[in-house]
Amino acid sequence: MNTNQFFIKDIEVKSVNGIPAVTRALRHFLAYNDMIPLRPMLQSVIQELLINALKANQKRAFFEEKGLDFINQYVEGNSRFVKIIKENNLVHEIPEDSHYNVLISFKSNHEKSQIIIENNSEMHPLEKEKVKEKLNKGKELNDLTDIIENHNDSSEGAGIGLVMSSILLKNAGFSENCLNFSSEKGITRFSIEIPVSLHSTTLDDRDAPINHYLNSSEFLLPVLNESIEKLSSLPDRSRFDKIREILLDDPALLANVLRISAPHLYKNRIIERAIRKTGKNLILNNVRSIQINETTKNNLKALNRAAKSVADLCHAISNIFDIHRGSDHPYIAGIMHNIGSNLIYTLDREDLIHLSQLMGHDFTNDHFSEGNNKNIEKISSSLNNAKLGWILTRIWNFPGNIPQTILHQNHPEGAPEHSIQMAGILYLAKSIHAIKENTIKWDDLNFDFIQNIGLGDPNELKIIFNKFISS
Repeated sequence: MNTNQFFIKDIEVKSVNGIPAVTRALRHFLAYNDMIPLRPMLQSVIQELLINALKANQKRAFFEEKGLDFINQYVEGNSRFVKIIKENNLVHEIPEDSHYNVLISFKSNHEKSQIIIENNSEMHPLEKEKVKEKLNKGKELNDLTDIIENHNDSSEGAGIGLVMSSILLKNAGFSENCLNFSSEKGITRFSIEIPVSLHSTTLDDRDAPINHYLNSSEFLLPVLNESIEKLSSLPDRSRFDKIREILLDDPALLANVLRISAPHLYKNRIIERAIRKTGKNLILNNVRSIQINETTKNNLKALNRAAKSVADLCHAISNIFDIHRGSDHPYIAGIMHNIGSNLIYTLDREDLIHLSQLMGHDFTNDHFSEGNNKNIEKISSSLNNAKLGWILTRIWNFPGNIPQTILHQNHPEGAPEHSIQMAGILYLAKSIHAIKENTIKWDDLNFDFIQNIGLGDPNELKIIFNKFISS
């Protein structure tokens, strides 16, 4: 984390058209503090708070225009305001000549980072109570499903966005009290406190540029043409299991779907909820194919088959030993364990060189002289699949134990406590797959570690998993 101060003060927002400027400032703020993986989540929360602030000011301007008393005629005036907004499909914006404004500031020092959104109109007492109620509700609930099951308020300003924002922050590792609210003396303020623990202290100086590069590129992982063709051929309202079958055969396609579906919102059944949330057409709008030669296509297909096999083994192991039972986190870690290699195979020459240099390898265009495919393979094999997979899944906001599991897939004993069992499951699944492929022997496994994390006695394991190896 950077120990100097960072301060962007009072960016004025008059309408939703001002949000791109805020997004740029957020990027600078997060890059400065090595917190880039938080960007998708914070961008969503900030946008919610900005739109609420614009709406509040627009409402106050409406009351003044109609000559209504904001305190004593609130119910009547609010009803009229909501009706006009809905009937005319108006966007939330403040007239340029209005004295009302919305300001956002970004502050950071060695103790904490803070994002502050203010608008110069105080809420009505009824609104204040509703906001406090929704913020408290966000502390109680855990994911999107909980919101749907518990939300029965259909009134204007019902605050489902505030509840979701609270859950987003909480599930990203923020304190449940990180979203603060006050409305007094003519000012309404929301502030987001970012704890020091969420700064990317696990990224050393060599890793931070890789993280920044992969995130700023904002690329979608290219997927196999045949996967897109299979998905396109399905009817628009296809059954969930038909879409799932195609996604599980192409981890890059699945990664793109999970990425756009806010996977951090869910504790379990992430793949199912992602597919139901997106659907066939939205998935197709968020993929891109790639023109590749036959060798690269075969390499990708081999990677995909291995990922599917390891994912199935992760699922079986977690069920057998009752670890993460009912959660698809082990399966997702398994199917994403070599997503870094998937990325490497689909990068063009320029990106591959750049990424290899960021990772400390002295490769240049000279290594790509015509017909020099061996050097391309050398560059690809030198890049760290586990580290790339870790960075990518963090950028895509996968739940915290999945990136850590992918990072420690080859040395699970180094995983943090909350991820060590799942890293062990992935290590064991990969080992069984490798035994089946005759690339390692059973005796090569680290049985001391496997036993220490509760995955059973070596002799029992051998009996249990012989059926997987022989099948």
